[in-house]
Amino acid sequence: QDIPLGIEAEWQFNESAAKLPPPGGVLLIGTDGIWEARNQSGDMYGKDRLRDLMKSHADDNSDQIAQAILDDVVLFREGTPQTDDITLVVLKVV
Repeated sequence: QDIPLGIEAEWQFNESAAKLPPPGGVLLIGTDGIWEARNQSGDMYGKDRLRDLMKSHADDNSDQIAQAILDDVVLFREGTPQTDDITLVVLKVV
């Protein structure tokens, strides 16, 4: 319901709150450049693949999870140029 940061200096953003996951849980905040990344066939990386990757790295720390995501997106693209920004924050609740 809001616009991206930096678009309009006077924009009044809506506030919201959410509970953190329980201890051991992971919270990912990322841009669509992750799940909309495309490979040579034009297939998108997708949110399901991202969720599966996060589940398989759930025992890792936040740095390792972030690096696994970045590495997997690059591998998935098969050398296709990156066409959108990839920004992510990974929080691991301890």
